[in-house]
Amino acid sequence: TLPTATWTTLNLDSERFDTDTIHCTVLNTGRLTATTAGVYSIVGHVAFAFSAAGTIRGVRLLLNGTTVIGSVFAHPVQLTEATKISVPAHYQLAAADYVELQAYQDTGGNLAVVASANDSPEFAMVKVA
Repeated sequence: TLPTATWTTLNLDSERFDTDTIHCTVLNTGRLTATTAGVYSIVGHVAFAFSAAGTIRGVRLLLNGTTVIGSVFAHPVQLTEATKISVPAHYQLAAADYVELQAYQDTGGNLAVVASANDSPEFAMVKVA
């Protein structure tokens, strides 16, 4: 559940696969941590529960708890469907740098992130160079 008007790190309690030990399902579950320096392809995907309230939904990638390296904002879908947002980035990371997937909404109350296997929330990081 996301509080209104607050960037919130999404904690992830499972993995589809992790070939480089970049995620832990016990400690700091909202982080993907680079184990080696290099250029990484990073992507996050969030589906927000339907709500006609509010005017904006947002998703961002936050580096080391301070630096935004990618962000996407959208107006909520005015149907009875979830609002879905994906945010991509390619970024040079040092060993031990970590990235968090954060979400934002402004409904004036709490709003759920849709939890759906293989769809939302999704967070991935792959070393490309």
